[in-house]
Amino acid sequence: MLCPRHLDSALQVLSGGQFGMLQMSLAGKENGHKILERYAVFPGLDDPRVLIPLTGGAKARTAVLAQYGTGAGSRVSRLAAQVLSFESRLGLPLLSWGNRVSVVTDSLGAKDTPVHGFLADVLGTGDFVMSFRLAPGRPNSKPVIQAVSPRGQVLAYAKFGWDELTRRLVRHEAQFLRELAPLCRQSAVAIPTVLGSGPWRGLEALIVQQLPGRGRSPIVHTMLPAAAAIASLAPSPPKALAETRFWQEIRTLASQSSPLLSAGVAAAVEHGWKTVEARWGGIVFPLGVSHGDWIPPNIRVLKGGRFNVWDWERGKIGVPLGLDIMQFVMFVEMRRLTKLPLMPRIIHVGRDALQSKGFNPDNAQPLAAISLLRSLLWFVESRLAGREESNCNEFATALAACLHFGAAGGAFETDLQNNDHDGKTERYQVS
Repeated sequence: MLCPRHLDSALQVLSGGQFGMLQMSLAGKENGHKILERYAVFPGLDDPRVLIPLTGGAKARTAVLAQYGTGAGSRVSRLAAQVLSFESRLGLPLLSWGNRVSVVTDSLGAKDTPVHGFLADVLGTGDFVMSFRLAPGRPNSKPVIQAVSPRGQVLAYAKFGWDELTRRLVRHEAQFLRELAPLCRQSAVAIPTVLGSGPWRGLEALIVQQLPGRGRSPIVHTMLPAAAAIASLAPSPPKALAETRFWQEIRTLASQSSPLLSAGVAAAVEHGWKTVEARWGGIVFPLGVSHGDWIPPNIRVLKGGRFNVWDWERGKIGVPLGLDIMQFVMFVEMRRLTKLPLMPRIIHVGRDALQSKGFNPDNAQPLAAISLLRSLLWFVESRLAGREESNCNEFATALAACLHFGAAGGAFETDLQNNDHDGKTERYQVS
C-alpha cells in the first residue's frame, strides 16, 4: 500500500490518529479492500499540496479549487487550479486529474473515515466531502480539512495537530481566537468563529466556521489598513525591545539553536540575535497584537474596507508594532521578479509602509531583522520537535544582508535602475 512521506499526516488524521486502521493506495490497486474515500493529489505525489475529493459532485470540487486557486503559493499552481475548476464545472471527465489515490480499510462494516464522523458530530450533518490542504517542507505543516457540501457550500475548516509542535500551535490558535473575538467585533477585521477545539484521539483539533465573503488577496501593503487595525486591538505600554517578553523568547530559542542547524545557518542565527540586541535592544517600541504570519494567503480584502484574516497560530500580544507590516513587505518583495537589489528594496518599501500606517519608518531595518530571525527560529522549533523540513538558507542569507545593510553607519544612498518605472533611475535614501 502507498503512503508517501508527505501524505502520512493526512492518513493519520483520516484514521483518527490510529495508524494501520486505514491505508492509502493508488487508484486501481486497492486489492479488494473497501474504499471509503477517493482523492486526486495535486500537483503530484512527490509534492502534495491539496487532496481534492473525487466524490461529492462538481460543485464541491469547484469550491475546493476556488479556495486553493486563491491561496496557492505559485502562479503556476493557481492557473492549474483554475483549469481544473473549469473542467469540473463543465462536467468533463477530469482527464488531467492524475495521481489519484483511494483511502481503504479491511473493515467491511466501516462506512466513513473516523475524521468524517468526528466532523459530522461537530457540524450536525454528515452531508459533506473533505479536501485536505498540506504544506510539505514548511516547519509548521499540518493537515487542514475543508468540509464542503454537495452544493459547494464550505461548512468549516479543521486543523489537526499531529505531533508535539503542531498540537501546541493548534491549541494556541484556538485559545487566541477566543481571546481576540470580543476585540474584533467593532473592528474592520473578521476572524474565524471557533466551532470546536480540543484533544481528539491523540490529535489536537480546531474547527472554525467559514468567513463570509470571498474577497481577494492583497498584493501591496497599501491594501492593508487592517495591519494597523489589528495592532491597535490590545495596546500594551511601550518597552525597550530587549525588555519585552517577545524578545526574551526569541533570545532563549536562538541560544539553543546551534546543534539543530547547519554550521552556516547556526552562525547566522547567533550573529543575528546578538547584533539585533546590541544595535536595537534599547529601542522603545509601542506594543500590541501581532498576527505572526501576516502574508497574502492568510488575508482577504473585502468591499467596504473590511478584511477576513485567518491562520492565527502564531498570534501574540505584546509584540513590537509594525512587525506584521514588515513581514508582509518581505514576503512580497522576496518573490518579486525584478533586478533591483533585495534588501534596499525591502527597507525602502518597508519605510513607506510603516509611515503610511502611522509607525516609525526608522524601525524598518530592525523589524525586518527581527522578522527574518523569527522565521529562522520556526525551523528550530520544528527540529526540536524531531521534524526534518526543507532548509532555511534563504532566510539566513536575507538576515545577513539585512544586518549588513547600512552597517557603515549613517544614511547612505543607493542608485537602483527600476525597470518597472520606464527605465528611470530611482534614488533610495535609507537611514
